[in-house]
Amino acid sequence: QRKICVGSDSLFNNSTTTVGVMFEESGPDRTVKIDNLMFGGPAYRSREICKGDFILGVDRMQLYSSDAILAALKGNQVPGTSVRMTIRKADTGVVKDVVLHRVLTAEVADMRKMFDLFTSIENRAKKKNDKETLQEAEQALALWTDMLTEEQEKDERCLKGVEEVQGDCDAWLEELIMILEKIDLRNWLSDRDRASQEAGVKQHLTFVPESGTCAKG
Repeated sequence: QRKICVGSDSLFNNSTTTVGVMFEESGPDRTVKIDNLMFGGPAYRSREICKGDFILGVDRMQLYSSDAILAALKGNQVPGTSVRMTIRKADTGVVKDVVLHRVLTAEVADMRKMFDLFTSIENRAKKKNDKETLQEAEQALALWTDMLTEEQEKDERCLKGVEEVQGDCDAWLEELIMILEKIDLRNWLSDRDRASQEAGVKQHLTFVPESGTCAKG
């Protein structure tokens, strides 16, 4: 089995973008199976691809080897460009297309480095048939991923809470503006009525300055 981390500079050269999947050929038919996802990478963030899923093709082309899949996923290596991965879900057998967008490896450099270190340890353990080290490396990678996932979910909950508070504040502000507008309208109506009443009185009364008396007109 040959494990590949797409876009990992430590595993192959001249790869400037990544979609963040590690896969390997397994079984007698050399089926390409996803072995892991790089935390924070496009595949991980999609939440549609899981460890154990099978890669059937890329950009609607049916591919049968890890080398062909790797080349297709790397593509033009332009960050932001999309790539369509056809997968078969390991748990349900459902075949589906997932669209991912390539990112610069530099954007996930630290994650990629940790991912590569775990991959390197696993590869050495496999070559030496060191099952204990292999198991420990897999457990460490799983634990590290779970920790990062928990941290990300916590950040997402915090962001959601802030957005909800902001939404409530916006609603309260709109309500307050409406109340103030009504108050201003009432004051305007009150002032207008008062002015109208005063004008009506002036129509019936005439002030005589010399005598200081009022006479009906």
